[in-house]
Amino acid sequence: MKNKLSIGLILLLPVIIFIYGQICINAVEGKDKVVTAKPGDNAADLQRLLDYNKYGTFHLTVKIPDGSYVLNEELRIYGNTAIIAEQIF
Repeated sequence: MKNKLSIGLILLLPVIIFIYGQICINAVEGKDKVVTAKPGDNAADLQRLLDYNKYGTFHLTVKIPDGSYVLNEELRIYGNTAIIAEQIF
């Protein structure tokens, strides 16, 4: 039983390395993505925008225009993500 498990892990390791390599390559290739929030969005709406880059696949820019937003939870911001928050005086 241990031999089958060991063989399975050995066969699975190259697949994991390949997938990880593809994720890293996609981020380096310069796949830019820009998403924009809408005034009145809540934390869940903003998190959905941030989750586009959950795996670091893009150079993501999240634009947040001037307005009111309800942030009742923390937001997770992933690598390769920029946030541009506009404020109009």
